[in-house]
Amino acid sequence: MRFEVKFPFTQSAKKWVNEESLINPKPSLVQRAIDLIIASLKKGRFPIMKEEGKEAILVFYIVRLILSYMNNSYLTNRVSIAYSKSVYEEIISKKDEFDEELRRLCRELSLRIEEESKKYRIPVEDYLTFSPDSPDYYLYYLEVSKGYVFLNFHQLKRVIQEAITKRLINLKHLENVPDEIKKAAKRIQASLPSLQPKRVKVKMDEYPPCISKIMDDLFKHKNLSHYARWALAVFLFNIGWSKESIIRLFSNLPDFSEKITRYQVEHIFRKGYKMLSCDKMALYGLCISKCGLKNPLEYKKAYGKLDKKKV
Repeated sequence: MRFEVKFPFTQSAKKWVNEESLINPKPSLVQRAIDLIIASLKKGRFPIMKEEGKEAILVFYIVRLILSYMNNSYLTNRVSIAYSKSVYEEIISKKDEFDEELRRLCRELSLRIEEESKKYRIPVEDYLTFSPDSPDYYLYYLEVSKGYVFLNFHQLKRVIQEAITKRLINLKHLENVPDEIKKAAKRIQASLPSLQPKRVKVKMDEYPPCISKIMDDLFKHKNLSHYARWALAVFLFNIGWSKESIIRLFSNLPDFSEKITRYQVEHIFRKGYKMLSCDKMALYGLCISKCGLKNPLEYKKAYGKLDKKKV
């Protein structure tokens, strides 16, 4: 059961969950699930399980049941990303070889991995499904041959992390849940005013398509790449947004950390960075439309006003 406790999101772990234990969950386990969700929202990491064996797996499923009932994409995404980061940092990143445990995990995640000359090959279709949203992982920069993508061990571990995130984010809404789960959801809901992202009003149609797309993803609580975050923050700085307005906007990210965001935004203001050119935006996979411009800041002159309102 050691594997199932480490990776309770797997099918083999599901076999250890008794349906009756979810219909009438122990109050202590429900409380533990509440604590884990709130801690994930506050810290951006899923705390290490104190429970052992079946109870650890059960707590994980109670967490999932609560999130499913609440049907809040921000909560689901933030907890899922916090969990996958914790699994990566505590277990996967510490691996120095593709051992049997990782092989089994890949099979559970439907990742078809083959080892070949100290590299790891994965079918292109699997790779495109689970690759991280970062230019470093674009096919253009990787070795691709005969329908396979070849990765080094670090790249493989990041793909595994992304596969975990995608599995966890895919959560169906459930309305018919035990009363204990409904009560837990209400308790978490009461904490949300201080945990949920701050509202920011933005007129999306007044921005270049590339920036509008990034903002749209952000408001859907998707986990933006480093380059998308950087481009958005620098763009808003260049059109006159305040530090606080930018930080408030970024609170919509599922892995938002005010401390880190504030440091990065203040760094941009201190250095006075210029906006990336359209060529650079295209290089980073952020260009989505042929606007005929050289820089996203030219959109104002070419197509109309930009929203400088700081909310």
